[in-house]
Amino acid sequence: MAMDIYQKSMDAINAALFSKDIAALQRHIALPSLINTNTSQLIITTIEELDLILCDYHAQLRKTGVTQYRRTCLKAEFQPHDPDMIVGVHRSEIMANARYVVAPFLCHVALMRIGGLWKVVWEQAAIDEGELQMLDPEMVLKQKQVYAELAPRRRVCRSPG
Repeated sequence: MAMDIYQKSMDAINAALFSKDIAALQRHIALPSLINTNTSQLIITTIEELDLILCDYHAQLRKTGVTQYRRTCLKAEFQPHDPDMIVGVHRSEIMANARYVVAPFLCHVALMRIGGLWKVVWEQAAIDEGELQMLDPEMVLKQKQVYAELAPRRRVCRSPG
């Protein structure tokens, strides 16, 4: 059951990416949501940010000639501490006319049932951002700058012990 839910979610996200359907994507990705690659991290907090990522990623797929984007669930389990959470792993294969655009890679994903819908809340993609730009570089840079500005405050505000 968990693997079916996971696979259906990945298939729906792929369909939304290819059709550039922000409403469909919003039904399957929670806000806020965290996306990590080997080389970058992004927290998506607003529908506007999600829309920007969708547009940029859709353009990247078209630019690289992607004809098939397959995410195959390898493992997914309900979490014993929370029946409204599934954690799983899938293999991503991104192809252009039967050739890999990038080497297949693994992704770890956490889904949560929110308002009756299963939504991605966290994804860790085992790929370097430069191989296939999934995250908007300006948004990643801006977030890094904001976090850097907050770092001194976090040190000052830490509670003892």
